[in-house]
Amino acid sequence: MAWLAAKPGRESALGATRAADVRSLVKRFGGVPKGFQDQYGDITPEDLAAAQADPFSIEAGIQRGYDQGVEAFKKNLAARGGLQSGELGYQQNQADLSRGFAESQASNTFTDALTQGIKDYTGGMTGIANEYPGILDTAKGNVVASNPHYPDVAASYDDASSSQYGVPLYKTEDGRLFNVDGSAFQIPGTPGTPATPAAAAPAAAAPPPVSSYVPPVVQSPQVQAAAAAWKPPTYPKITNSSMLYGY
Repeated sequence: MAWLAAKPGRESALGATRAADVRSLVKRFGGVPKGFQDQYGDITPEDLAAAQADPFSIEAGIQRGYDQGVEAFKKNLAARGGLQSGELGYQQNQADLSRGFAESQASNTFTDALTQGIKDYTGGMTGIANEYPGILDTAKGNVVASNPHYPDVAASYDDASSSQYGVPLYKTEDGRLFNVDGSAFQIPGTPGTPATPAAAAPAAAAPPPVSSYVPPVVQSPQVQAAAAAWKPPTYPKITNSSMLYGY
């Protein structure tokens, strides 16, 4: 089936897109936020090292701005002789708060983008899975429409018959066997004979009635004497052939 053949490739493409999006996001951020879990194993140690070394990443920009800010206010305080004053602590605290806010914003942006990427991936996978029932119904309809031998009865896969004949076979409640294309299964060695239950053997003819009995031809006096003494046997009245054959 074409759909089944294409399914692994479609799923692989969705996974590749997800992984590429995650790696791009990590590179742009300059690493991963605290608490991040690589759910699908998309990030390699090499990816992480390259992201952390990128001077143009978001994290690198935040760190650079922080370092420059701290250096600037320290120089300003030194010029005024205020490095030993309480203003140094205040300026440092403000710089730390500003950096924390910037990193929080960047982390939220990272998480939002990651969530959307995972949502696109899982939605695509779910969409493929949801196609399957409809594909099966369509395929079954095509088989029925294109195969005049398709049985208009319910048939289930029969493991015993399939193992016996070496091909997948489906069996109806009355014992008929069919191939996967719906045609009647032909028993090997009996061309043209469908694998249907054996027909019941015809009942044997009942014994002739007494009135139709013909005695042997008499050829000698001894035989004639025996014939004269012969009496027809008495047969039981048969109303059901099962009395003869025990079924």
